[in-house]
Amino acid sequence: NTEECGWDGGDCIDFNTMYPDCHGGGDCASFNATFPGCRVKFPALIADGGCEGGVYNTEECGWDGGDCVIEGYPNCHVNIPSWIGNGECDEGEYNTEECGWDGGDCTEFNALYPKCSVDSPSSVGNGVCNGGDYNTELCGWDGGDCIAINGKYPDCVVGSPSRIGDGECNGGAYNFEECGWDGGDCIEF
Repeated sequence: NTEECGWDGGDCIDFNTMYPDCHGGGDCASFNATFPGCRVKFPALIADGGCEGGVYNTEECGWDGGDCVIEGYPNCHVNIPSWIGNGECDEGEYNTEECGWDGGDCTEFNALYPKCSVDSPSSVGNGVCNGGDYNTELCGWDGGDCIAINGKYPDCVVGSPSRIGDGECNGGAYNFEECGWDGGDCIEF
């Protein structure tokens, strides 16, 4: 980041304009005064208009210089702010009171399944019977998607119940009597 090197081929021009004391061996006084305690590999990414997430999205770095601040949710700090209020319920740090239950995306899910904790809440009730934590009473038997399969094969425990009877012999745990020999897909083998 020196004049002789063309300010790193031009990559540092915007940063040098924002923080004129922080190039060519300077002491970064302006940057350090604005973001004391912010230690990142690429300071130019702070306040560049895009939320970088990770170590940039911290209090010390001003929530990426404001790039990661979500309008209406000042205490919501997530790595991908665009997921808030995007129409899809995201779990974890997004589905919290601070983030407005994912900007309202999880309000209906939380009302229907208040104790359902899965990686992808939007997969509950999407027309595909998912196994594991989705196919539980707490998650409404995957939002109703697994009711028919569970009724037909109540003792069948597989990772993807929707693969039962899909026209392809999946073998393994699917090819047992409890699963109807993969819903009939494995009978001819």
